[in-house]
Amino acid sequence: MKDGDLVELIQPGGEAAELMGCTGELSVGGMDGERPWQRPAGTLAVHLGRHPRMPGEPAIVVLIDGKLGWVWDYEIRLATRATPPA
Repeated sequence: MKDGDLVELIQPGGEAAELMGCTGELSVGGMDGERPWQRPAGTLAVHLGRHPRMPGEPAIVVLIDGKLGWVWDYEIRLATRATPPA
């Protein structure tokens, strides 16, 4: 995947995907009091690249519903459709 790619959230068993919010200068959610937020598996997002404050970790920053968040790289895949699930 590369920056700007359309991706979809995935989780084993089709559960809701949990994202950690990015605030300020891409804060590391959870470690700064930011609570995670959820979106259903299959939700579309834009891949923005590796999380700059988590070097060596597989953390990916995404834009979803107008919000920045991050997920582990194994929680997303390239989108294979143009519209989100109903």
